[in-house]
Amino acid sequence: MTSSQLEPTLRPATEADLPFLLELRRQTITPHQLASGADASERTQRKRLLYRFECAQVVEHDGAPVGIPARRLYERLGFVVVSEGRHELEMRLPG
Repeated sequence: MTSSQLEPTLRPATEADLPFLLELRRQTITPHQLASGADASERTQRKRLLYRFECAQVVEHDGAPVGIPARRLYERLGFVVVSEGRHELEMRLPG
């Protein structure tokens, strides 16, 4: 196994990724939203996912999308925090 196979990669998100991304949000973000009193409805999840979807990217490992909603991973990939709200964090990849 080469070191490149161990590194995650990024690719633009497509409509085909929507089911995976919605399920990822359900599993990872919904518990935090419920605990903090934020709206965790299906409608809100979809709305948040589609907001600026044209800029969204998917993290892949060995060619498959992975569900790693970890701030440290995104920071390691070069993302920076551009805004932080009570219930959300927005990160962007500079350049």
